[in-house]
Amino acid sequence: MYINGSLANNVVIPGTVTKINDGVFYNCKSLKSIEIPESVTAIGEDAFYGCSNLNSIKAVCNSYAPTYFYYNAPEFYDKLDLTHNSISDW
Repeated sequence: MYINGSLANNVVIPGTVTKINDGVFYNCKSLKSIEIPESVTAIGEDAFYGCSNLNSIKAVCNSYAPTYFYYNAPEFYDKLDLTHNSISDW
């Protein structure tokens, strides 16, 4: 998958995004890390399906992301790096 002409390895979702659509990263083997802001309140079906090299997911504890991964993509749940503050504090 390419974003702005570059292979997607490390993705930072902007704080203005509220939804990650269905299958947006489907089979994106190049994706290694992603930061999901607390503004994201919905993650679509199979959004990360087949992302076999995804090994780092940064998110805020009380955001939607931990719940999504726990129930919908448990194979990634242990890859979560959670903070109690906003992601910009990392």
